[in-house]
Amino acid sequence: MKLTNTPPARAVYVLDSDVTQNSITNTVLTEQVASRFTIPANTMSASSALRLTYFGHVLNNSGSPKDMRIRVVIGTVGGAGLSTTAGSVTPLDTTHAAIPTNANERAIEGHCFIASANSNTLNSALGSDRMGSPDTINGVATDTAVGEDKMCQYFSFTYDHAVAKDLTLTVQYTSTVATARYTAHIAILELIV
Repeated sequence: MKLTNTPPARAVYVLDSDVTQNSITNTVLTEQVASRFTIPANTMSASSALRLTYFGHVLNNSGSPKDMRIRVVIGTVGGAGLSTTAGSVTPLDTTHAAIPTNANERAIEGHCFIASANSNTLNSALGSDRMGSPDTINGVATDTAVGEDKMCQYFSFTYDHAVAKDLTLTVQYTSTVATARYTAHIAILELIV
């Protein structure tokens, strides 16, 4: 079958990337920054979208199950970048409940899409992340029943594209123990036009 109508040209640009390994140890109960990017003013238009992709690994070698929450927050440039910051929006908010204890790490990867809803201020978002089984960081899955997928959709929110904003990936644990951690490996923020 021959394509008779040529689709409009679209492009994907990498706005920024963070390839610095950043370990967040479960020693405080507050939200902690894994990666942060600034979305410059007027970057998005009424027909564009942002895509955040992140990859890391999780370790819970504490002896008991632990909960871990991952959020993507859009807020004031230079602010705390946390979901509690006034004026912030959270297009991705997932909790991995009762991560079983294991001496091996688990891979985690996620995506968050933020699309203009044919407007310069109204947006919609869809996000998801997946955590693998222990040892998936080395390519060997030893406990496939533990891997899980999480999806979160925040249907619409207001974000004025004419104002620069920070986009922040955060991690928060619900209890403290030094033998549980999230390690960020890479986060990429892309613009789709």
